[in-house]
Amino acid sequence: LIANGVVIVPSYVHDGTPQPVEDRVGQIMREAFPGRSVLFVRCTPMNWHGGGLHCATLSEPKSD
Repeated sequence: LIANGVVIVPSYVHDGTPQPVEDRVGQIMREAFPGRSVLFVRCTPMNWHGGGLHCATLSEPKSD
């Protein structure tokens, strides 16, 4: 999820992804999105309930 000043990335370290893999993903994201913070969020509970981070943010209503 790319937002103002931040890139939110799913984390699966708690589910078996090695920390060095996530560290490398964070490095790639920081290089791809300079000036933005990279924040990892554990998304497995969302995945089990019908969607992940991307799905949860697709249908945001337009603000007035």
